[in-house]
Amino acid sequence: MADKGMEASEEERLDEMLAGCSQFEQFVFFTLQRMLHGAKEKEEKLLRHEESLRNSEKEAEDWRSEIKVFKEQVHDVKSRIDEIQRRIKDELQNEQQAVKEANETIAHLQKANEELQREVKEAKGHAEFWERKCSEQRPSIISEKGHPQEGEEGEGEAMPSATEAADVEEDLLKRPSFTCPSSVTATPGAPPVEKSFLEESRILPQKRSSSQKSLGES
Repeated sequence: MADKGMEASEEERLDEMLAGCSQFEQFVFFTLQRMLHGAKEKEEKLLRHEESLRNSEKEAEDWRSEIKVFKEQVHDVKSRIDEIQRRIKDELQNEQQAVKEANETIAHLQKANEELQREVKEAKGHAEFWERKCSEQRPSIISEKGHPQEGEEGEGEAMPSATEAADVEEDLLKRPSFTCPSSVTATPGAPPVEKSFLEESRILPQKRSSSQKSLGES
């Protein structure tokens, strides 16, 4: 009887141990199952994060490409601006040079005008002088030669002597003649500037000498 009681207690103790092992096995199984589920969730999170990183990297690459294109456009615009500034600078220098040349031309023209005014004034003085001389000599010529015939009145009016005409020509030749600067362009239709009072004054004594000669022969 005692042996049967010991066997029964031993079986009960084994049953309890088996039940404990079964509970522990279930605990380990559920624990491993929970750990596996957590690992799967973490793996899914990592995959989503990796996909997000790939998308971000692709977006960053697109941004880098756009930035590169934008830099090239900025460089082109800067080159165009530099070219425009260079052209503006060249045009400004050309305009300044043109203004400088125009001012020099104006100064030359003003000087030429002053010289011409002086020559005109001197020519008027000589004309008044010869007019007075002619007026003074007219009565004596009329008294010596008599009244001029019709058609000869213009030739018999107060002609100067050859000596006086030569003196006037010599005086005019001594005066410096004005020469227009090469930068000054003549106005279309206007007479040349170089042919001024001096050339006309050379012709005047010749006309008067020939007139006086014809008058003396008559």
